[in-house]
Amino acid sequence: MEKSVKFRLYTLSVIRGLQSASYAISIPFLSIYLYNVRGVPMTFVGLIVGVATIVGAMMRILGGRLSDLYPSDRVMKFGLYLRAGGFLGFSILIWLNGYPVLFSLFFLLNSAGNSFFTSASDLFVAKNFSETDRPFGYSVIRVGGNLGFAIGPAIGGFISRYSYGLTFFMSFLLQVICVFLVMYLVGSHSEDRYSNQNSKLSLAKLAEDKNFMVFIAGTFILSLLMGQLISTLSVFSKSRGLSNTQIGYLYSINGLMVVFFQIALIRIVDLVGYKRGLILGSVLYSIGYFLFTFAFNFWHFSIGVVILTLGEMLAMPLLTTVSSLMAPQDRRGLYIGFLGFTEGLAWAVAPMIGGALIDAFLKTPVFIWGTVSSFGIVSVLIFAKVKFK
Repeated sequence: MEKSVKFRLYTLSVIRGLQSASYAISIPFLSIYLYNVRGVPMTFVGLIVGVATIVGAMMRILGGRLSDLYPSDRVMKFGLYLRAGGFLGFSILIWLNGYPVLFSLFFLLNSAGNSFFTSASDLFVAKNFSETDRPFGYSVIRVGGNLGFAIGPAIGGFISRYSYGLTFFMSFLLQVICVFLVMYLVGSHSEDRYSNQNSKLSLAKLAEDKNFMVFIAGTFILSLLMGQLISTLSVFSKSRGLSNTQIGYLYSINGLMVVFFQIALIRIVDLVGYKRGLILGSVLYSIGYFLFTFAFNFWHFSIGVVILTLGEMLAMPLLTTVSSLMAPQDRRGLYIGFLGFTEGLAWAVAPMIGGALIDAFLKTPVFIWGTVSSFGIVSVLIFAKVKFK
């Protein structure tokens, strides 16, 4: 791997970290501001978040296709411009005490911008790294993203004590910094371009790729498992007596493991191959979640989190890697974007499934975590039928 290419990768990892931090600094406090300060019903707040999540997932497809047709740095910058406009709009609305319904417009802008940037940055790795180096490349940018999520909430919590508007303005400034980093340190003008190809999304042609559709089905099922990490685990662990601080530590374990061990762990793929690595990751995911059935204290939950995080560190980079390898060269962005759409859709549905399981089986947790872990086993059976390395 050339030093110049590796430098661009690490720079992109920093940018992904700044993007995660910009989200974590401000967006979690938007619900608090709207509900506690402006008196907006949580039903409306939840509607805003839900619609923005679905729109963002759909924009992953368009962002990926545009990255096929144009240099990925151009699409990344477009996404950053959209996010900058969204964060700045939030700041202005807060400072002017604007109508709450207007927040939904900037939430959609922010979500779409993030989708364009993410799809384009994922394709940047596929365009600039060889097949064997891609798991490493996707692991590096995951480290940056997780580090940003680990740092962002603390910064946002401190700033929001003084001004909610200032938290969003800080996120706006981070977008500006990222634009300059992409412009001067990442770049992608040497990438192959396919602007002479049909610019339609070609979703019908994508659907004709039966092998990829089977892979997408497995990804959706596995993502239903992944999506239980936030709301389902936090609510269940609280019911078992964990404090808010201890629950926060569980997520810290998850984030810090990715930061410190992701790049080392992905080297396992060199030994076992992509298919076995993805299947092993899915199995570890299932085992980690199922162990929550028997968890009664912080250390029990920690064991489960450690095991599922090992699965996460194997599976997540490989999902994107495999998508890029299964795609025709001139439609890699479309395939990666569709993968992102699938993951986003599953993450939107997953909390509803977890919530229903908790409501029905809180006193018999084997049904909660047995059902959840079965998603991983089903994904293994599906991935076993897919043709890839």
